[in-house]
Amino acid sequence: MKSENRIEKLRHPPFFRDHHVNGKPVLPAVEAMESLAAAGNALFPEAGTAAIDAAAFDKFLFLDPGEESTPVYCQFDRHNNGSVRATLQTKTRAGKAAITRTRVHAAMTIGGGKVPVPALPLDLAAAPEGICRTVSPERLYAELVPFGSAYRNIVKTLFLGNDGALARVDSPRLPDGRKDFVLGAPYPLDAAFHAACAWSQYTRHIVAFPVAIDHRQILRPTRLDETCIARIVPREVTGEILVYDIFIYDRQGNLCEVSSGVRMRDISGGRTHPPDWIRKQDGEGQLTHIEKSGSHLAVIEHRCVAPFVDQALSPLELQRYGPMVAKRKNSFAAARLALKRLSRKLSGQSLQRAPGEINTVQVDSPKPVCPVIARSKAPFCSVSHDSRFAVAVAADKPVGIDVEQITAKALHNRRLFTDESEAALTKHFVEGEAAAALRVWSAKEAAAKALDLPLAQTWDRVKLTALGSNASRLEVEGLGTREVIHDTVDDHLFTLLIL
Repeated sequence: MKSENRIEKLRHPPFFRDHHVNGKPVLPAVEAMESLAAAGNALFPEAGTAAIDAAAFDKFLFLDPGEESTPVYCQFDRHNNGSVRATLQTKTRAGKAAITRTRVHAAMTIGGGKVPVPALPLDLAAAPEGICRTVSPERLYAELVPFGSAYRNIVKTLFLGNDGALARVDSPRLPDGRKDFVLGAPYPLDAAFHAACAWSQYTRHIVAFPVAIDHRQILRPTRLDETCIARIVPREVTGEILVYDIFIYDRQGNLCEVSSGVRMRDISGGRTHPPDWIRKQDGEGQLTHIEKSGSHLAVIEHRCVAPFVDQALSPLELQRYGPMVAKRKNSFAAARLALKRLSRKLSGQSLQRAPGEINTVQVDSPKPVCPVIARSKAPFCSVSHDSRFAVAVAADKPVGIDVEQITAKALHNRRLFTDESEAALTKHFVEGEAAAALRVWSAKEAAAKALDLPLAQTWDRVKLTALGSNASRLEVEGLGTREVIHDTVDDHLFTLLIL
């Protein structure tokens, strides 16, 4: 093993002060990695810097805001396999005996072979699943991650879903004089940490910051002049240490870098707590009644879908997608993502298939399909979308799903799809006539899909016999009475019918 030690002055321009803990500027973990990688690359260029292993950030390096640099000690130990263990330290003398104390602030292994990169198919990367909590950048940085302007680099609404977060992250041009980075611009990964911190506060009620990374792989260094998409995927989030995988893509869907096994925890010793408004409440983000039906369900919000969603479509899906106008493209793509989620779940092989291999449309039919590996016949499935949501459902029996934004439109047009007995039901519904008319409409939409009938024929063959907030009943000509299930989320009504 070969060792090298270097004393360096770690430069920290004034904007580094915007990265602080309890008002004290600290060196960002991404800057520690960049400094070690740059110094290590100068000493051992053959090791390479595309692969980083076992990064740890044990103690904060507090920065004196009155100074432009801090003296640090960099130790490099080259191993027989070609990898280099790099350590960033500071040394202080204390006491009458002038005892030297060494503090390790960051350490990581550079090179030594390609680190494993967990596969994340683009359909899973393109949007978080579920009914998302949204956080504006302004509120995120005012209340959840209170950094200064230089590190407020989530630039659009942050989406927090059932399976992680999605953020648009930026690399701002700052007056630090740097043009080239060994690991790429540090700001996208730093901002991705902020998204993971917000998801930790939302779901686990913990203000968690990164303390270690198992593996980091740089495939294409991020640049200062681009906005990227960061997808944060929780791996283990039941204990005090929360573990995430972070994937950073360019806007075309090319993977720039991945950090797997990002370990985060409360670094305040229990003194810092999330504000009440971000804490996820019991039942939030769930379709409580529909999820108890025994069907399989996936929800994707249109607004969460990444710009590279077309890269997740099959050839046949792309044929349908291409000629569509932008608004229709968005809802169509979100519905495909929801169906692909179901296909992966039911196949039991969530990461093995490329998204383009999961085809959810048919050549000669407008009906959706949910292909399942090892099943000769696909399950029954149905999709629906409104102005915000796309929802897909699969079941072993004919099934229909509908989602509608709650408006008075159905009430104004109820004469088209209700008879006298249904109109009478709407007049006595406890939530009002508009809510009642929408339930009748939505139930018949779901029935049309489950029965595979044109909507106008369904109006004649299906009659609502009872209306309820969460369950209604309808009579199907030749099939008897069936229950339909309703759930309301914000101002949207979801309705499910299983025959």
